[in-house]
Amino acid sequence: MVKLICTDVDGTLLNKQREVDDFTVKVFAQLDKSIQIIPASSRMPKALWHIQKTLNIEHMPLICYNGALVLSSGKVFTAEKVIASITIPAKTVFGLIALASLHN
Repeated sequence: MVKLICTDVDGTLLNKQREVDDFTVKVFAQLDKSIQIIPASSRMPKALWHIQKTLNIEHMPLICYNGALVLSSGKVFTAEKVIASITIPAKTVFGLIALASLHN
């Protein structure tokens, strides 16, 4: 029994016009409501909320920034909704900037 579907967004849920088409909306509406549907994307949360709303899955978790941020649900971003967050230490970032500057 399927309990969870984790899906990419761009090129998978969205068509070439970067929209959720009517067919996809109909398919999602027919899925068993006990199945969690989790969009996963490199996008920031705000850029995914309209997709969740269109598919009526705003209450589902959301994977953003290629997995660097996982939220318990969409709609609003609050600290309480953060399930997981992975950041790059500032020292590493500054080191990468310095290295990039050396190589133009």
